[in-house]
Amino acid sequence: MVWRNKVNNNIKEHLELRINQTIKEKEAIQISSNPGKSQLWCAIANLSKELEESKRRLKELENFVTEKLSSKKNKKELNKIVRTLRKL
Repeated sequence: MVWRNKVNNNIKEHLELRINQTIKEKEAIQISSNPGKSQLWCAIANLSKELEESKRRLKELENFVTEKLSSKKNKKELNKIVRTLRKL
């Protein structure tokens, strides 16, 4: 039985995504003296990359909202943005 089949359904999709991402680094992982550890580090690196991209996008959004806040004529548009963000 494959251990991945026993993983909680709440995280199964995320697990498969990480595994598929690390498969792209298969050559580097295979030549490692500790492939399991290397695979974990590749997964961490992928998570770190995604986190940095999310931070960058959030900063862009914050800058956009700040810009809109500074202009009172865009009050309606700002309210629409705030309502949309609250739904997230």
